[in-house]
Amino acid sequence: MLRTSYLLLLLIAAGCGSSGLAAGPCDQVPPDPTCNIDCDPTGSTNTCPGGFYCNPDGKCDAQCTPTGGQCGDGYLCTTDGHCVPSDQVPPGGNDMCPRVNFTAKPTTPSILLLLDRSGSMGASFDGDLSRWAVVRQALTDPTTGIVSQLEAKAYFGSMIFENIDAGTCPQLVTSPRALNNAAVIRAALAPDPNNSGTPTAKSLEAAVATFATSPAPAGSPKIIVLATDGRPNPCNNSRDGDYPAEQLNVENTAGAAYAAGIRTIPLSVATSEQDVHLQRVANRGAGVQAGQPNAPLYKGDTPANLKAAFEAIIGGAISCDLTVNGSLDQTQAAGGDVRLNDRKLTFGTDWQLVGTNIIRLLGASCTELKNTPNPKVDGTFPCGVQIE
Repeated sequence: MLRTSYLLLLLIAAGCGSSGLAAGPCDQVPPDPTCNIDCDPTGSTNTCPGGFYCNPDGKCDAQCTPTGGQCGDGYLCTTDGHCVPSDQVPPGGNDMCPRVNFTAKPTTPSILLLLDRSGSMGASFDGDLSRWAVVRQALTDPTTGIVSQLEAKAYFGSMIFENIDAGTCPQLVTSPRALNNAAVIRAALAPDPNNSGTPTAKSLEAAVATFATSPAPAGSPKIIVLATDGRPNPCNNSRDGDYPAEQLNVENTAGAAYAAGIRTIPLSVATSEQDVHLQRVANRGAGVQAGQPNAPLYKGDTPANLKAAFEAIIGGAISCDLTVNGSLDQTQAAGGDVRLNDRKLTFGTDWQLVGTNIIRLLGASCTELKNTPNPKVDGTFPCGVQIE
């Protein structure tokens, strides 16, 4: 019976020297302290630490270590410390040297949609729908909306901001981030704009603060998508003219957010008058330094372009990087049998290994991963690849 330890330890099994054989961990003087640990030799699971097996006397034991030279020519040291003839280990592995099974875990981003619902968002986009209606449709249409399509792939939330003459500023309607949150966000976006201002700076500050009060799950990239069509106004109900200080506040807040690990991605809705300012926001929000190329500035100057911009921003945030719990050997990556929804993928074309623990799906496989509601990525690697 295949011991669970072989699937957990998965240390590389290597051949050993042919002369001057060294003593095993439990035969050396003094012996390894692990050799004094009690275990159950009748159990189906090896409870000894990595590199050790349970001997008939009920003690953890090991004849060899992977690189200790205890086995000699023609022998391998197995993952639990046995010396076995190397010709008894078939390519596919056996109980002494199994193949490595794994299931990759997707990276799930946390995306807060920071949406301008100022009065100008009620203006007609194309003689029919308002800018706000097109934003609402592009994000939350039950069939074609990007949030509706990807709600299981990201922790989506929304924060709608405006500055109505009466009341505190900014006035915010917030839907906390969660998986499968499209219906909640759709309901929040239902009301049309009022005759209100655009308090972008304080709203962005409030959006950043939600990641402190409601932290994203560990390992989840944090992203704010800022969609706006107007010039930022201070909270004094003044809506006309430029406010350079307010623009600078927005830019500085985006920079501070990036320093705190939160990416800010602006989307210019149907206007070019703020492109210079929003380009600075994009750069600060992406950590771009002086002299480096600009970060992308997304523009939605038509309904089709607006939808495409949201799809590019949000679709790009849904990662095709999958984390393996442990480390993989780059030199043996090509020998892996990686499968997406039980379909075998081709190394170098469909997937690649990034670092030691990231499987990155490529091209059509990446698209399939994003478009499949509950995708499964798993497979095996040859004996000798380390995964814990």
